[in-house]
Amino acid sequence: MITYSLNIGLLAISYLHMYDLPGFHSPITSFLLLINELILFLGYDNWANLRHRFTLFTMFSGFFGFLIINFTLNLIWPAWTDSFINANPFEALGMVTGRLILCILLSISLIMAIFFRPKKL
Repeated sequence: MITYSLNIGLLAISYLHMYDLPGFHSPITSFLLLINELILFLGYDNWANLRHRFTLFTMFSGFFGFLIINFTLNLIWPAWTDSFINANPFEALGMVTGRLILCILLSISLIMAIFFRPKKL
């Protein structure tokens, strides 16, 4: 239950970090989110709920849906696009790669928040 709750908190903090709210910048949140996702995945004990084909289909389609939404929001976010346009090609490639990795982590975290709830919650 602790890692599940941490997942929710880190998910919110990571969204704040992704949209660069004024005065909020924490590059370590993505790393903490990744570590927490691994611990939550390895400690999950209710695998019987995830054996149904419909549940698996919903998980994978939800992941790709969240990934598309997150990345699209990044493409239209003015603060990010302005810095992207003014960057040289290598900086732009690094920015796109970093944002794609962050979007993947956030999409996984959202799926885990929906489908990996502990039994006691």
